[in-house]
Amino acid sequence: MTCSPLRLASLLGGACILLTAMPAAAQEARYDFEISETDLGAALMAVAARAGWQVYAPADAVSSRRVEPLRGTMTVEDAVARLLSGTGLRASFSNRTIVITMPDKAAFPADADAPIVVTGSLIRGAEVAAPVIRLSRETIVAAGQTDSGEALRAIPQNFAGGQNPGSEQVRA
Repeated sequence: MTCSPLRLASLLGGACILLTAMPAAAQEARYDFEISETDLGAALMAVAARAGWQVYAPADAVSSRRVEPLRGTMTVEDAVARLLSGTGLRASFSNRTIVITMPDKAAFPADADAPIVVTGSLIRGAEVAAPVIRLSRETIVAAGQTDSGEALRAIPQNFAGGQNPGSEQVRA
C-alpha cells in the first residue's frame, strides 16, 4: 500500500500536534490531597509522592516551617503554591520535578556590597606573604564566576597544593 506525500504529511503533522500537547495535559492533572498540619518539607514530599513527582528543596529552608493542612483536588502546581504561600520560597516545575529555591535576597544579603577583608595569620610575627587583593562584584562577574566560593577558590592565595598529574617527575 502506498501513501501519497500529502497524506503522509497530514499524518505526521497530526502526530506532532498530539505529542507536543501531551506534556501540557499531563501537567494539568488534578489530584486529591489530604495533608495534615506538618512541616513544609514533609508536605512537599507528600504532594510529590501523591502525584508521582520528585521534589528537591534545601532542607534548612523547609524543615523548620510549619504549614496549614492542605485538602482538596488541585494540580501539583496549585498545591505547591498554596504550601509556599507567605514563605518567600519559589518553585519551578519541569519533567515531573519540583525544585524549591530561596529568593535572591537570601543569596545576596543587603550588605553584600560591603567589603570582606581577610587579614592575619596564625603565626605570630610572620611577614605578610601575599599582598592584599580586592575582588568586587564586577570583577567576579567578569571572570565568569557565579558565587563567592568559586571566586575564593580561584585566587592564587587559596592554592591547596598537591601534585599536578600532567607534569612529569624529573630524575637526577
